[in-house]
Amino acid sequence: GKWTVFTAGMLCLQPLTFVLSFGQDICGQQLLRVKKILDSFGSEAMFLPMSGYLPYAPPWLDKHWADYLLKLPDDALLHAEQHGLAELLLTDEHAPSMLRETASALSALEEQFPVLARPRAAARGYGMSKVKLQQVDCFLRAALHCLRQSAEIGRVVDVGCGLGALTRELASSLGVPCLGLDRDPEKLRSAERLAENVGSQVSFAVCDIQRPGALRDLLHPSDLVVGLHPCGSLGEDLIRAVATSEAALLMVSCCIMGRPWAPVRFPRPPCSQLGQELALSMPRSALKMANLWAPGAVPEEKILTRLALRQLLATKGWLNESYAPSC
Repeated sequence: GKWTVFTAGMLCLQPLTFVLSFGQDICGQQLLRVKKILDSFGSEAMFLPMSGYLPYAPPWLDKHWADYLLKLPDDALLHAEQHGLAELLLTDEHAPSMLRETASALSALEEQFPVLARPRAAARGYGMSKVKLQQVDCFLRAALHCLRQSAEIGRVVDVGCGLGALTRELASSLGVPCLGLDRDPEKLRSAERLAENVGSQVSFAVCDIQRPGALRDLLHPSDLVVGLHPCGSLGEDLIRAVATSEAALLMVSCCIMGRPWAPVRFPRPPCSQLGQELALSMPRSALKMANLWAPGAVPEEKILTRLALRQLLATKGWLNESYAPSC
């Protein structure tokens, strides 16, 4: 496609960032820099258990790094949880030099990305949860950013639209025709009823993107194809379909768990040619590092409860970090 949107919390050093990268050259440069940063850690770092219950520093971690991190006071840890460890490292002259250099490299990479402002509540909720409202609002502004970058976009195609909440918001906010696609005819009938007051800008059609050629045959060169959290391997299916067309793609990938009807492989392979050449394939434990936390208040009691439960399950041998059950 003409551009791709990634979401990434770079390693576990900084908060989740909404990242827009335009053009293959720019994306390629960013991937190369990510590869360089990852290579400085070694493969053992990718398999760090995500539950955080290790009573000791992992053996691969540099001793100076471990001593520094283990001695951080509570207020510094809270700051890191809310604003990212990279920000803390860059302002602490006592941090190990190599650790500060890693934080600096991550910050320099992040500065290349146009980061959207914090999400607001969407204008029309359609029964969505508060979290979903924020996700939709942030995604709407990303789509609007795409439209401003190109006068060629004549239609938005929402893949996996479900009941059409995002489709309706896109049509109302962007002022261009929007087509919602889903494989479930019953959901689409409900989506059409909910869109009766939106006008002729919104339409829906049945499409199973797992069927080869199904999505490609519906696309026009002026389409902006969007996907907000396509389940499991549908993200890969969406990328492959758009790659064979002249349409553009805006996508925020889903969780790494997968679905029974859309299982994901582990380790999850890269989709881009450069990603494959660089072997940028990380295990589930590394991918989950991007989802450990986000900026804002830290629900300490909930975190401690979850960690205690995971430690109990691990002690009983019921927790396997390398296995991703369907959800």
